[in-house]
Amino acid sequence: MSHHHKPVTRHCNQRRTMSGDLVAFPISRHGRDGISFVEAVATRMLDLPPGAAERHLARQLDRKGQTLRRRGFDAATIKSERDKAEAAIRALLLRSEFEGGAR
Repeated sequence: MSHHHKPVTRHCNQRRTMSGDLVAFPISRHGRDGISFVEAVATRMLDLPPGAAERHLARQLDRKGQTLRRRGFDAATIKSERDKAEAAIRALLLRSEFEGGAR
């Protein structure tokens, strides 16, 4: 019985292609100081007036989008990841508000 390696190679190529859909967006990844991207942005936003906080959020999301673009992700994936990050940040801000502003 002969083993044919072509399907294995194709499978590996498919895995590599499919991995483009998996994004290691730094929502859950911790930064150098042990604070996640979400926590860092939300914490900074709490210290700013509302308009400045919104501009800060937009800048941070733009930077993360540019990073994903440089890494070769398509526009739909970048938008999806930005939307997820923004939702996580806003949820943390809302939770903070319900807890009386405690961080």
